[in-house]
Amino acid sequence: MTEITEIALQKAQSVLESECSPIGLMASPEGYPHVWARDSVITSLGALLSLGHENCLGVSLVTLAEQQSELGAIPNNVSVVTGRLDHTNAGSVDSNLWFILGHLFHHRQFGDVDFLRLQWHALEKAILWLRYQDSNGCGLLEVHEAADWADLLANRFNILYDNVLWYAALRATTEMSRSQGLDGKHNDDMRHKLRIVLITTDHVSDEAALRQVITSPARYIGMIGSRNKCHTILEHLKMDGYTNEQLARVYAPIGLDLDGPSPEEIAVAILAEVIAVRRGGSGGLRSRQENITPD
Repeated sequence: MTEITEIALQKAQSVLESECSPIGLMASPEGYPHVWARDSVITSLGALLSLGHENCLGVSLVTLAEQQSELGAIPNNVSVVTGRLDHTNAGSVDSNLWFILGHLFHHRQFGDVDFLRLQWHALEKAILWLRYQDSNGCGLLEVHEAADWADLLANRFNILYDNVLWYAALRATTEMSRSQGLDGKHNDDMRHKLRIVLITTDHVSDEAALRQVITSPARYIGMIGSRNKCHTILEHLKMDGYTNEQLARVYAPIGLDLDGPSPEEIAVAILAEVIAVRRGGSGGLRSRQENITPD
């Protein structure tokens, strides 16, 4: 470790020391003396690796569960001063999502099944509350404006950030269910509704993302790229033991052949393919499939 990274580590540990309150990880001792659902879990990714701060996440999760609403909503934050839900900030969708993921991080770090069982009722309520945010049954969360961390932006409906976390939360719940000897199949059934489109900035990231989702029960998995790129990535996966059946699930290159080069036309081609797969359509020209020319 270099001198500058050692200094950075010491400063980060000092900040963690000031943030670990008796009821969990605060967002900031000065500006935000609250245990925020998202902040405490994200901060815990470092705290779990820092000696002396490993237990802060578990304390935060218990605090959040104690302030969970009757219907299952996890509070945005809990005041360190009062130990109660702070109504100054509106509720949000991602608090439930980070609450679930926080339990997975805690379980992977400590393997504490007893803690998981103690929190399981709160986790089941949290996942049920999230399922009600999928109002049209499409498999994605419909997010109200200002109902996630981007509360100053006019984002709403099927927000990418929240739905990526939703997919991760379903995976997390399945893993935690099975660690307790429970089935967890209903969470996989919900993931079956999802359609996954892989569009990252480079080949390496596309391949890494595909490895994460190729064994998922998602209805559709598509990957953008040239034929050569897609072939190379699938070859890599085959050499690593993925079966032909698994590889055949991947729609690559992605999209119907509309021969449109612009980003807008490519987007239409991708969505058209997703819809065709979802509805069982062929994606062909109906005028060529159904001859209505008079004899």
